[in-house]
Amino acid sequence: MKHRFSHLHVHSEYSILNGVSGIEKWYEAAEKRNIAAIAFTEWNNMGSSMASFLESEKYRQSIEQENVKAIFGIQILLVQDLDTSVQEDNIILLARNEKGYKNLLKLSKFSWTKGFDNSRQTARVNFEVLKKYRKGLYCLTGSLNGPVAVSLEAGYAVAEQAFLQLREIFKKRLLLEIQMNEFEEQKHLNKVLLKLSNKYGNRCVITNDCHFVNKGEDKLAHFVQQIERHSQKHIKKGRSEIGTQKWLKSLRQLDTIRRKLHGYITESTFSLLVDNTNAVADDCNVTIPVGKHHLPNYDVESHPLCKSGMKTSDELFEHVAKVGFKEKVLSREDITNKEKRKYKERFNFEMKFIKDEAKFSDYFMIIDDIVRFARANNIEVGEARGSVAGSLVAYCMVTNIDPLRFDLMFERFLNPARISGERAKSADALPDIDLDLERVRRPDVKQYIIDKYGKDRVCTIGTYQTMKLRSLIRDAQRIFEGELPVTDTKRIKFEDSNMHTLIRNLDKDKVEDIDEAIEKSEYFQKYYKRFPYLVDFYFRNLEGQIRAQSRHAAAVLVTPTDITDWIPVRTQKLVDEDERVLVSQWRDKHCERRGLLKLDILGIKTLNVFKFAKEMIKKIYDKEIIFTRDVDIDDKKVLRWFDKGKTEGVFQFNSKLQSQYLKELKVTSFEDLIATNAILRPGPMRMDSHKKYIDLSHGRIKPEYPHKLVKSYLKNTYGLVIYQEQCMRTANVLGKLTLSEADIMRTAMKKKDLDMMHQFEKKFVAGCRENGLSKEKAKTEWSKLEAFFKYGFNRCIHKDSMITLANGTQEKIIRLYNRFMAGEEIWIKSYDTERKEVVNHKVKEVVYTGRRRIGYLTLKSGQRLLLTSKHGVGTRRGFRIFSQLRIDDDVKVLLPGSFTKGIAKPVSSQTGVARIDPDKTYYEERFKEPVYDIVMEDNGPRNFFANNILVHNSHSASYAFNGFICQWLKVHYPLPFWTATLEFAADDEKKAENIWNFRTIVQQHGIEFEKPKASRTRSGFYATSKGKIAWPIRAIKGVGIKTAEAITKACKEHRPKTFAEFYEAVPRRQVNKRVMEKLIAADAFYNFGTPKKIAKQYYLELRKEKHIPEHFNVSKKNRTHWMDMKDSVLGYMEQPYRVRYKHFFSKKITPISWLEKVKEETPVITGGKVVRVFPYQTKRGRMYFVNVRDADGEFLLLILPGFYRKNKKAKKIKEGDIVEALGIRSVSNRGEIEVVLRDDRVSQLEVLEDT
Repeated sequence: MKHRFSHLHVHSEYSILNGVSGIEKWYEAAEKRNIAAIAFTEWNNMGSSMASFLESEKYRQSIEQENVKAIFGIQILLVQDLDTSVQEDNIILLARNEKGYKNLLKLSKFSWTKGFDNSRQTARVNFEVLKKYRKGLYCLTGSLNGPVAVSLEAGYAVAEQAFLQLREIFKKRLLLEIQMNEFEEQKHLNKVLLKLSNKYGNRCVITNDCHFVNKGEDKLAHFVQQIERHSQKHIKKGRSEIGTQKWLKSLRQLDTIRRKLHGYITESTFSLLVDNTNAVADDCNVTIPVGKHHLPNYDVESHPLCKSGMKTSDELFEHVAKVGFKEKVLSREDITNKEKRKYKERFNFEMKFIKDEAKFSDYFMIIDDIVRFARANNIEVGEARGSVAGSLVAYCMVTNIDPLRFDLMFERFLNPARISGERAKSADALPDIDLDLERVRRPDVKQYIIDKYGKDRVCTIGTYQTMKLRSLIRDAQRIFEGELPVTDTKRIKFEDSNMHTLIRNLDKDKVEDIDEAIEKSEYFQKYYKRFPYLVDFYFRNLEGQIRAQSRHAAAVLVTPTDITDWIPVRTQKLVDEDERVLVSQWRDKHCERRGLLKLDILGIKTLNVFKFAKEMIKKIYDKEIIFTRDVDIDDKKVLRWFDKGKTEGVFQFNSKLQSQYLKELKVTSFEDLIATNAILRPGPMRMDSHKKYIDLSHGRIKPEYPHKLVKSYLKNTYGLVIYQEQCMRTANVLGKLTLSEADIMRTAMKKKDLDMMHQFEKKFVAGCRENGLSKEKAKTEWSKLEAFFKYGFNRCIHKDSMITLANGTQEKIIRLYNRFMAGEEIWIKSYDTERKEVVNHKVKEVVYTGRRRIGYLTLKSGQRLLLTSKHGVGTRRGFRIFSQLRIDDDVKVLLPGSFTKGIAKPVSSQTGVARIDPDKTYYEERFKEPVYDIVMEDNGPRNFFANNILVHNSHSASYAFNGFICQWLKVHYPLPFWTATLEFAADDEKKAENIWNFRTIVQQHGIEFEKPKASRTRSGFYATSKGKIAWPIRAIKGVGIKTAEAITKACKEHRPKTFAEFYEAVPRRQVNKRVMEKLIAADAFYNFGTPKKIAKQYYLELRKEKHIPEHFNVSKKNRTHWMDMKDSVLGYMEQPYRVRYKHFFSKKITPISWLEKVKEETPVITGGKVVRVFPYQTKRGRMYFVNVRDADGEFLLLILPGFYRKNKKAKKIKEGDIVEALGIRSVSNRGEIEVVLRDDRVSQLEVLEDT
């Protein structure tokens, strides 16, 4: 029997809620089972096609034997008549060639546009369009829901007519699909198909209609189908039951099921069917071109600066850039002629490269055109973000950041490596120019792009929502009807109320995935202990799988010709609109790999704040503000506010951590802000670079430079590498890499490409030595560059891994850690890749990196290692990331007995290789365990042997400018700034909390507020004639924006002067009882001379209430209810709790706003209302993080594990409690003020019993 087979009908996770598992898992199984080709035929979409092609290419490049070929197809719904047909039959279409592939794209788009049935929410084609786009396609008759199978219910003659109708279109390219499943209907259908084949000569092929990868995973497929049937209003008619046989079988396994269930198919017939199937697969040869850009041609004559006679985008691009250069550089008086010559050299260099080498003139003109449209239509545009800030040409055209002023590199933005070779094939090959626009006007810009380039050439980029832990818990509860499985056959009752409690606690604990839930959530730990089978089999296999289609909020794709020449598309209905918009079926990274133009049209709230503030400044002060002209980045008053840490509401600097850091740094220049933005990141902070920077800036320690060559670009940061440009310059100047190579090195470090990093390390070290550095010093400098990106290297091994020591014995890494912490010097075995021998090498550090997710690496030699997916493993082909290993990799191992009793075997006999055991290796990280890593000294190999397996050792100017603008506005125009900030703070989901926090801060800046009035004719925040900020009813919790707008509209029309007139004027449907109670609670009718107490009475009379609700009665309890309700709906308190409950609070209480002035480690009495309690289990016991709030602020009350043991009578606090605490004033790692309760005599906690 032949051993290779091709699967022509497969459904992955892209057959949403019908197929199971991602593309990579399918290919791994296909390679193991000797599958020659695989065709993903997803339900009504081709979303998996690029992913499948790239995975196939990866195998082709890495495996010497035949790879698994990608075939492109679709399972599509076919109807007789688009307007009247109810019956929808499934057929499979496969692309034979490039023409067929493009026809698939066109059929797919037709099904989602003209063929879309809104009532049934199905995408369909008819016979007419199928005939139009039939060329280059194979058609398979489909499953039990195919036209032949469905027609067979009415008899053989009807089935034959259905077959002939398809045969008339596809002739001999119509294939009769024989399936090997357990359904009796399938056996009957197979016999009919064989009969039709004999009669008409069309070939039969074998498929398995695969929906899941492995035997036994039918339960997963059934589970996701049940999700779909619950979530869809219109269930797709005809979807068959999954059965147990629709997994990816090898040829031998298919033959076994034939003999068991389909004995009517003889061995010779089966062999013929296999030959037919493989022949079809061999005939399907389509390659998706990648690695070349396909940009739209810019309409030169449409540009306002186009001169007569200009015909090419190159000419226009050069002209527009030169105009900008004259305006922004040559006309400047603050730079010398010598400096201008430097600018001119840089400009000419960039212009030549962009226009002549990269050939990106069209790209720059498209960006320029969009920015011009935005500015011409009063749409606020951001300054520059990311690597584009390094381009002088971009500065002359679209950005406002001078790259020479801040020593930014063009090569990080664009260089030869990005337009040629392998880098050009990656998704980041196009230069990165993100367009930051004010959020509310983003749709206008998108519509302009559609109008400019044509609706058939523009689409929104699609995304996919995935299955999350919370949704899986809810799904399981519903699908299993509360009887959750504990084994394959046994179930236990789990109440819905318990499920809701579990979900609420997962929300409180802020956990995202299964492992995090097991580690952090007590409730989930109990759930897991009770239902391990459910979690391990269902949840772990389905977590992260596609659940639904969605669309990218910002990304727009533009193609040179009709979009169906390039990618598959679908449509999606916009929220609150009837129109369906065109959306790509591919994710953004796959669209970019195709070489297409992706525009990120980002809506930035800060830009809305800028525009709103500028409009207010114009209205109040009659002054036109242009930030690039009016904002001086050397403004001493603005820098002084940064120096004092007054950064509330300031973009990119508003966290407690940043505020505290700026105070410690003592800001004196804009460059300090840029450095702060760059240095307060996980990598630099983990290396204490932020602390070193402060010490260096204050002169407490002196800067050190490895070589005089680096001083020119490191002197501004005192010898520290904190920018990517500095990393690249060091590689270029010190290591003698070209700037293009330096950019590739930067990318390799970010993407953790160990092989490429090793190559660059050797070149860098050689370059350093040419510059006079010793090999040891050169390797130290390389380590600094590597450390720049090191925080992303999550590479560790399990605590029980056995490390081979220098004397040949082995010891657990956890014991080595303890020895290292005790100060011992440790030497272990390493492998010198240049000399190809095992050597002794000194350990620099043994690091505990916490509990991380790990997987199994198992070799056929029996050796096994638990490690994280990013850890480097030594193979015959060099070091490979564990998760990127393939089953043909030979892993480098230390042979048994190489170092017996300290006597080493000959070098050639010390190491060998062993093949991976694919059935016992799990690349995905299965569970969390304590893990450690070893850092080797720099003067030798950076690897070691764990369990005898060789492993590798591990371990921004535009943002600053926007932040400076915020601070500049706050300093010079506080009323417009804070009004604008409050207006757009409500965009956040936590609007009440954001606004409440800002209100307190605004009042501290001396600005007063007017109370909310229901009769106002403006729905948002605005500055009053008295210099106050009007608090709008829109900000009252429970009213909502649409209801507030309806009230505002009614008040504009009717101008009510009394409560009764207001009640008659507003629309009752929107302004219902719930909304009126919120307005009354907020005292929003005070301007009518109607206090809250009277308003309640009027309201009941107007409603003609016969029975007065309990909470409307006058009592002490109800007064408290309405006071609390007012606090809740306003989001702020007019009366602090310490005043409201003065009988409870101590006279020595410190207001929360004063805590900042209290010295650290000083006892303090403070308190307020508990708004959140987060328990956390430690080795010493349970501790509590408690957020306490009052009218003037919020602080963190930290209750350490020993407090309740020491104070047994102290009451356990909960949300809503009024508390007073005597504790120690402290500061958290994030710079937030804490009051700590310890197990000492000082700490006390009181809870108000009756409010």
